[in-house]
Amino acid sequence: MRTLNNFIDGQWRPPSNATHLPDINPADTEEIVAKAPSSQAADSVMAVEAAERAYPAWRATPAPQRGQLLYRVQRRMEARRRELAEVLTREEGKTLAESAGEIQRAINVVEFYAGEGRRLLGETIPSEL
Repeated sequence: MRTLNNFIDGQWRPPSNATHLPDINPADTEEIVAKAPSSQAADSVMAVEAAERAYPAWRATPAPQRGQLLYRVQRRMEARRRELAEVLTREEGKTLAESAGEIQRAINVVEFYAGEGRRLLGETIPSEL
């Protein structure tokens, strides 16, 4: 069984209280899908502080480059579409068709926002020079 942790400041970290809770398949309550972190306020504070430290570098990254990162996420999601739908079904008790639709919607949202880096709206300044 897989034990999940928090991704904070570029690293996978166990919750500060070292406690994990079972993620139970609602369609088969005998199946524990994974052990999820029982994160506390301290974990949230660490995540927010890490995001604040990372923000200046992310802000300085040209929008088209940020878009390319999102396109990579989109391609990876598309390549693992079936696996993601199966995991979602096990975690939430949805039908596979519902899960596949939700994964496709997520892929569509990522693709839309990846393209935002190239949309010219309002005042623009060349950021790739």
